[in-house]
Amino acid sequence: MTIGISLAGDTGNQQTTQSQTSQTQQTQTSQQQTTQQQQTQTSQTQQTQTSTTSTDPFAGLNEANRTIAQAKGWKSMDDALASYTSLEKQFSSTRPHVKPEKADAYKFDVPKDLPKGVNYSADFEKAYRDWAFDAELSTDQAGKLHSKFLGFAASQAQAAHEALVKNVEGAAGALTQKWGTPDSPTFKQNVEMAKRAIRHLDPGLKTALEQTGVITKVGNDELVGNATVFEALAKVGLSLFAEDSLYGQTAADKNPFAKETEDLAMQGRILKEDPNKAKLLIMASGRSAMFQHILDKYK
Repeated sequence: MTIGISLAGDTGNQQTTQSQTSQTQQTQTSQQQTTQQQQTQTSQTQQTQTSTTSTDPFAGLNEANRTIAQAKGWKSMDDALASYTSLEKQFSSTRPHVKPEKADAYKFDVPKDLPKGVNYSADFEKAYRDWAFDAELSTDQAGKLHSKFLGFAASQAQAAHEALVKNVEGAAGALTQKWGTPDSPTFKQNVEMAKRAIRHLDPGLKTALEQTGVITKVGNDELVGNATVFEALAKVGLSLFAEDSLYGQTAADKNPFAKETEDLAMQGRILKEDPNKAKLLIMASGRSAMFQHILDKYK
């Protein structure tokens, strides 16, 4: 039996092989085209990104920072840095300065017209410098606080002065209502009796009365600040330290200091024996101005 090779069969196989080869080539071509398209898209994307970067300097920022840049109106990174530099300068100018190297570096403005009652001294200023230095205050802070303190002290002193004036005026009004006008004999007698009580009851009584405001010293004047206590002192003085010949008989006896009954010899004797009696007679005579030197001597 002869086995022959079928040419027809080979042709079919060749056709099949050719068909497969053609399909493979088409697939490769398609893949190449797809790869080219991807490369083209990648290139376009890169170009787009490059283009976007070149036109938007804030393209690399997140959305929040981009919004800030747009709100500020910045057109470039230079604008952003310029804004930051300006802000830093402003912050530096308002930032509290550090304390000086030494407490002596503090300088304070002290008003020349501080009211009475504000006792400003070199010792206080030194102590304040030390306090400010310990608190690490800047020179500006220490100066402002110093001015505030003096202003407060001045207002307190002013308030105290006003209260003093009110008390003195109130006491004068109350005593005038009970004793008459200050130039009347009764008023002068009671004042003198109160002074005697203050002098003779206790050596420290006057100081205590000044400390409690019953008596207030303003310059060379001693003013009454509490009418009730001063009136009580006058009663004590009248009962304990008044001489019978001084009160109760003075109106009948002649007054050696009065113009109508002036007696120099008697004046000298009374001044020697009882200066307080002489003062009262001088005030009763209405000639206090003429004998002011005696009144000043025996205050």
